[in-house]
Amino acid sequence: MSQALIALGGNQGAAPLWAALQALQQLGALRCSPVYASAAGEGQGCADYLNLVVELETALSHPQLTQRLQAIEDAGGRRRDLPGVCHVDLDLLIWAGQVLRPTDLERAYVALPWAHLRGQPRPVASGHLWPGEAMAVLAALQQRRD
Repeated sequence: MSQALIALGGNQGAAPLWAALQALQQLGALRCSPVYASAAGEGQGCADYLNLVVELETALSHPQLTQRLQAIEDAGGRRRDLPGVCHVDLDLLIWAGQVLRPTDLERAYVALPWAHLRGQPRPVASGHLWPGEAMAVLAALQQRRD
């Protein structure tokens, strides 16, 4: 079994993230961070993003997992040709202890949820815990795991 850290994000509501989490559950054991909201990049003119990270323990190989993540994005309506519209984005950040995207680990939309996942919550500066529907997504997923 290998461990992976995956960032999830999107700006089209919680439903695509919920569907992605359900699909990820089929790939192995999950631990989920809280969901954060963060503003879209300056000048993008698009909706705020919902972000979280998950730790996944899986029997899949790195290439197999990468292929599955892209399939989950595609099934979730990911369109790379529409700037500012992101139903679901999945980024493999760490695979079997190897950091694949070091600069992403420093970005607030990854660093804050990852710190919570590791039990080291940080003061929220550039993002905030989402108080509404996205937290319900996480709560529902937690109930299914218990």
